[in-house]
Amino acid sequence: MGYESIEVSVEAKVAHIRLGMMADVGTLNRMPKQLPEAVVRELAYTGDRLPADRAERLGFVNGLFDTHEALVAGALEVGRRIAAKSPIAVSATKGMISHARDHSVAESFEHLNALQPGIFSIDDIRRSLAAMKAKTPVEYGDLPPLRT
Repeated sequence: MGYESIEVSVEAKVAHIRLGMMADVGTLNRMPKQLPEAVVRELAYTGDRLPADRAERLGFVNGLFDTHEALVAGALEVGRRIAAKSPIAVSATKGMISHARDHSVAESFEHLNALQPGIFSIDDIRRSLAAMKAKTPVEYGDLPPLRT
């Protein structure tokens, strides 16, 4: 069974229109941040499903896989590539992307400029440069514990 027969269903969240209602569970609050507005409007007004190939073209999903096993293997590979990066940098990047999604560019720059000095790890940069020079994997330290 190829991915052509698997659909990413947005129907469960946007099908409210078929019942004569507006979607009311946060779908219309979140989807415009994930898909082009014209696509959100089309799905919300029609209650149509979003086929997998179109979802990938729109960047709604990162990839398509022919089997469940291939999906799991692909997700684990991405996870391994992320886990090989500096935990501090990955954690800060996750927060920065979420902040930027919900704020203006100017506000995001203010946040970045306040965040970067607090998370900047010269040790991680040194480790990265040494590993690149030696052509070996980088060994990063763990994230520091949270202060309570």
